[in-house]
Amino acid sequence: MSLYLPQIQALQPALNEPTKRYVLNWEQGTGKTPAAITLMQAFGVQSVLVVCPSMVKRSWQDQLDTWWPGHPGVDAISTHDEALLAKAPIQIVSYGLVQDVWATDWYLIIIDEIHFVKAPGSVRSLAVRELVKANPKAYILALTGTLMPNDIGDVWNPLDMLWPDRFGSHWKFRHRYQNSYEKVINAQTGESRTQFEGLNPLHADELKMRLSAISTRVTREDVAEYLPPFDIKLLRMSTDPVASGAQDVGEIERGLELAAHAKLGQVVDWVVDTQETTSHVCALAYHQAVAREMFERLTARLPLKKIIYVDGTVPIPQRINALEAAKSAPDAIVVAALKSVGIGIDLTWLTQAIFAELYWSPGVMEQVLLRFSRLSGKLPSAVYFSLVPGSIDEVIAVRLADKFRAINPTTAKPGEIGGRFENLLDISDAEWLAGLTKAAAQLQEEDYLE
Repeated sequence: MSLYLPQIQALQPALNEPTKRYVLNWEQGTGKTPAAITLMQAFGVQSVLVVCPSMVKRSWQDQLDTWWPGHPGVDAISTHDEALLAKAPIQIVSYGLVQDVWATDWYLIIIDEIHFVKAPGSVRSLAVRELVKANPKAYILALTGTLMPNDIGDVWNPLDMLWPDRFGSHWKFRHRYQNSYEKVINAQTGESRTQFEGLNPLHADELKMRLSAISTRVTREDVAEYLPPFDIKLLRMSTDPVASGAQDVGEIERGLELAAHAKLGQVVDWVVDTQETTSHVCALAYHQAVAREMFERLTARLPLKKIIYVDGTVPIPQRINALEAAKSAPDAIVVAALKSVGIGIDLTWLTQAIFAELYWSPGVMEQVLLRFSRLSGKLPSAVYFSLVPGSIDEVIAVRLADKFRAINPTTAKPGEIGGRFENLLDISDAEWLAGLTKAAAQLQEEDYLE
């Protein structure tokens, strides 16, 4: 197998990069892993370490077998003891075990899904930073389809890991490239803190230029002729009024679940109707309780149908095996919590899908959405977003659209999905404030996001 011409052209800067550090900021589903494997072969394998989320380790092994038949030996490290004993030229380790990889003479380090280390103080982030620091001569290739998963500031820590101090301090970076305002955090004392949001238009072109100098880009538009048809649609659902009244974090979460439960009957009806004409259907929700109830309702409605359920509590091997069993069945329904299928899973065999809930983070939504449309897929697919007008669904829709508007200008070639989200979720101020309290509208999702 070989890469397509747009992918080959996009790899040239990485092959010629004199600083030995580069980011493949390729839109989801456009072949980052095959491209990284192609670079492995071009460099000649001496010692390669792949750092990735646990969910992706199996995918890396499968991709190596597909794109490099007869490749050198591979150790997929799952425990501390395995890390100490690993000797294969190619070693794959999850973020949780990076601190157990003691070698300091790696020739090539691949950091897959580098947006996983966006938080400077997290354990995984500190471990990866130490790994990079301990291997100053290594060629380091970072992979991501969502370089800024939720906010412009998310990109600072990955960049500072690879190029220490080049982009200044975290605070200076955000102050230059984002808009800032003071948020009162104690009304009695007047104590406030600086908050950053969006993209500062004065320095947008500068940030785009700086990022383009250290990253390469492939979008779905670049490889459109090789992708099967894909559509995204919004379903506005009529329900009884959904009480919001959200004033704090807990009430916001309850508001989200209320909106989801209010439309759940219609979502289940959609799945029941769709499965009559489509062999493999998927239904997704953010809250596990919503996903579980959806599964139970579908099981009651379709007792003879193969229906599988996965969420973050299902161990990864069991999760993958369940999905493989559904794929192999003549027909099946998959019910899943969003984050349990957001990375490392090919869902292109599910030709119809519906989101019972939206989620605040563009990165999470894009990662899950493009599980259904990838270069590896062969079938046309369509994804539907359900939304209850006048509910907190509309707050999320507007926040998502705003964030995509901020993130898209930072790259010379914005992704297809960001643009489609902007248009799909564009709701007027009057519409999105309907049924919501002013306090709920002003709450920042960072106050309660993980």
